[in-house]
Amino acid sequence: HDPLALKNAEKVLGNSSVEYIRDLKDCITASDILVVTTNWPEYKNIKGSWLENSPKIVIDPWRIIDVTKLPKNVTYLPLGLNI
Repeated sequence: HDPLALKNAEKVLGNSSVEYIRDLKDCITASDILVVTTNWPEYKNIKGSWLENSPKIVIDPWRIIDVTKLPKNVTYLPLGLNI
């Protein structure tokens, strides 16, 4: 999910085996692993309910997701911390 890069990605990659998802919630609910690669404000507002239907892994090097709001089935990895 990267709204700023989506048009260019579609242009470069075409209709290959890449699935383009514009909506953040749809992207998260369709994924098993979430890697937060930017600290955009919309990622701070990820709802735990979007992650509760299957085991998930969240890799958050920005540490912007509130871990207290994540379901118990989520493994949260805040990279950059000595944990």
